[in-house]
Amino acid sequence: MTYVDWMIRTKQVATCSCDYGCPCEFNAPPTRLPCEGVMAMEITEGYFGNVRLDGLRVAGVYRWPGPVHQGNGTWLSVIEKKATPDQVDALFKIMGGKEQEPTTGFAIYASTIANEPEPIFADIELEFDLKGRKGRFVVSNVLEANVEPIRNPVTGVSRSRDGEFHILEQGRARTETQQTVRLHHLCQLWASWHHPGGEPSQAKRIKSRPGEAHDNRLCPELPTGLQPQSMLLADRGYDADRIGALVNQQGAWANISPKRNRKEPICFSHYLHRGRNLVERFFNKIKQCRRIATRYDKLAANYLAFIKLAAIRIWLRAYESAP
Repeated sequence: MTYVDWMIRTKQVATCSCDYGCPCEFNAPPTRLPCEGVMAMEITEGYFGNVRLDGLRVAGVYRWPGPVHQGNGTWLSVIEKKATPDQVDALFKIMGGKEQEPTTGFAIYASTIANEPEPIFADIELEFDLKGRKGRFVVSNVLEANVEPIRNPVTGVSRSRDGEFHILEQGRARTETQQTVRLHHLCQLWASWHHPGGEPSQAKRIKSRPGEAHDNRLCPELPTGLQPQSMLLADRGYDADRIGALVNQQGAWANISPKRNRKEPICFSHYLHRGRNLVERFFNKIKQCRRIATRYDKLAANYLAFIKLAAIRIWLRAYESAP
């Protein structure tokens, strides 16, 4: 099939409702529904047959109720008022996917549009700064959009080309761990529940071990250096006679939840055991740090280092807010 010869070069500003890194660019579903946004472009050089399109500006408002490929989308075209009838006709043919192969970008998106309101003819202002990552366009009495660099949510500094990547290649990855990692945390609780209003609990030691290993494997390392007449609170994973004996040797008392299959009963207080809730809350807080929750570090020493940094941050925040 013979098509009309046409070509356009543009500079474009566009926004959408998804999170950073448009999923459409990575063959992924939208992060938010409906998928909607606006765009504007200026044709720096272009023609459609004998019709020149240089300097024309076009804008649009789009909306899909679900992923784009599922269709049923809505597209509202905005054409600059100065465009001649021949130029308007040429623009609609190009953007409507006509006079081109069905596999081109315009044709693919046009095939997903089910609703197309009457176009708007208006003045279009367009500002475009690729180096500064800034853009702005205004359609008189219709819409306005402003684009600025992504800001670091912690420092507020704008991201530019000095970010993590200079050249980005798309790819797909699959990660599989050979074993899980469990953390063991020893802290002082006496200041929190023996003396209400006292200082927050203080982290003493944090150890890691392979996920398939039993909890009490670390008993020779963690419950050491206990103060006389202090108490060790632990869950039933630490219920072993040798752990109780190790704690008693230091003049302390082990209040450990007994296992269901324990044959010889031990002294255990449910009331005092409630203090271990602080440890559970500690783990809940550090898991909010993505690097800890998903463990990107290969070496256990590096992983523990970041856990300790997170623990310091949590402790300092609690200490500063304490009366």
